[in-house]
Amino acid sequence: MNLSRTLALAILLSLTAACGSKPDEDSPLAFVPADTPYVFANLKGIPEKVSEPWFALQEPLNAAYGEFLAAMRNDAANLPGPGAGEHLLPLLELFEGKLSAQGFEEMGFRRNGLGAFYGVGMVPVLRVELADEQAFRRLIAELEQRRGEVIPVAEIDGQPYWRVASTEQHVPELVFAVVGKHLVVTLDFDAKGPQLAALLGLQRPEHSLLDSGELEALNEEYGFTPYGTLLVDTRRLVGLLGGDDAGGSAGMLNNAGVRLTPACRRELAMAAEALPRLVSGYDEFSAERADMRMVAELRPDLAAGLRPLAAPVPGLGGGERLPFDFGIGIHLDKLAEFLQARAAAVAADPYRCPWLAPLNSGGNAQQLAPLYMAAGWFSGARLALSELRWQGREPEAIEGVLVVASPNPAALIGMAQGFLPQLAGLNLSPGSGPQPLDTSALGAMFPAAAGQPYIAVDEQAIGVAVGADAPAQLTERLEAAAPKVPPLLHIGYDGALYGALLENLGAIAEGAAGAAEDAAGDSPDRQALTQVRLFEDALREIWRRVDRAEFDVLVTERGLEVRQQLTLK
Repeated sequence: MNLSRTLALAILLSLTAACGSKPDEDSPLAFVPADTPYVFANLKGIPEKVSEPWFALQEPLNAAYGEFLAAMRNDAANLPGPGAGEHLLPLLELFEGKLSAQGFEEMGFRRNGLGAFYGVGMVPVLRVELADEQAFRRLIAELEQRRGEVIPVAEIDGQPYWRVASTEQHVPELVFAVVGKHLVVTLDFDAKGPQLAALLGLQRPEHSLLDSGELEALNEEYGFTPYGTLLVDTRRLVGLLGGDDAGGSAGMLNNAGVRLTPACRRELAMAAEALPRLVSGYDEFSAERADMRMVAELRPDLAAGLRPLAAPVPGLGGGERLPFDFGIGIHLDKLAEFLQARAAAVAADPYRCPWLAPLNSGGNAQQLAPLYMAAGWFSGARLALSELRWQGREPEAIEGVLVVASPNPAALIGMAQGFLPQLAGLNLSPGSGPQPLDTSALGAMFPAAAGQPYIAVDEQAIGVAVGADAPAQLTERLEAAAPKVPPLLHIGYDGALYGALLENLGAIAEGAAGAAEDAAGDSPDRQALTQVRLFEDALREIWRRVDRAEFDVLVTERGLEVRQQLTLK
């Protein structure tokens, strides 16, 4: 279920530097090198009427954050790590009450501003527009006052900047500065002046991403909105490995202990040609809905080899709305064929790079045999729940259908008889209709709330249903059509159901947590358990405000696509 949290986080990151006008020469994009290996940036601002409900979604976290800090203040002496009470707590207190649109503005950020996270060489840089530079400076002064010490300030080419050094070796210094109307945050790996000047944007790139228009072209190609676009160019990344550039990639790699042989460079370049780009953007971003798509672009022959993998499963990804809908569809024999072809190519030209050498031993016939065997009776499954209610630790009501897609349902039934011998006494053949299933052999493994289960078979699947109208649901789900482009994976669920599930999982874990607290006594472990629990109510409240979350993985002519959708009430 973390997929929607990931989507919500991406939305929030866009919003913190997202609502503005068309990029111009002072736009963050004007400081992004045209050949940057990675960038996430917005080209246009999100209207406030659109951003407000997404900021409002964070309100429960804002309240929980305050309670969390209050608990930490009470137990500052027991915080884990040396100096946590003196250093970590003041930093966290700085953001108290500021997880909101108003809070961002109080810190000096612009809700109607632009921002970009990008690489100068391989070194990361974050650049966002500020609404009030002095407000941000006051924020830093407040932090220094809380800590009781100033953050060291240095200067390069007349530009002052803050430096935060680590006490550990081989860890880069955090550098941030107010440059014009921008906040710039980056890492300094080797403290060389020219490199730092380029990172801070004191030396603009000869050709910028604003000049090239690459993000605009990407949005037009994919139909993305301009509210947040991701581009990762693997060919540029590989080209920087072991290089020496103004952004300090060499220093970054040296600190990481990376030494590339010529063989590694050659083979990584070949891998980059196979997966040249990773792109992502919003297909729709409104006050009620955010649709995000991420595409791992593949070489045409690889994409063509993967497209046969997806197998149709009745109703999976077909647009039906249910409280919970989960399933996979995959031709295991096609997967084995694809892996076997890749293994043959590797055998003909083995990897010589130590990083890639483990791939030389994969994909032999013995390893792939189980996939070929399973392909004869399994091609996917779907769990479609129309109702799920909990009472304490036990489910109170369960209604839904489990559909198992199979090219040979009779063979699958024969295998299942080993667990349920009573299947042999049923007339399980296409057209025979739903029949009651005796589950007494399963005992406590089968929940009593499910009631009497029914089973039915058609030409391509077997289904088992539980609930008040199990026979009707079973027939409907088995007859449901698969979409024209079937997904490899589909997950869909209502926010209300997920919130209720979190609540009941919390109740189940309460006893275990209480026992752990008793065992921990008055210790940091006990405090950590208490502080984590402060956010449980906030997460449940957030999900009560979410109407629906959807997640799909598909294979298209472009490559692998991940589609995520979040809808608010």
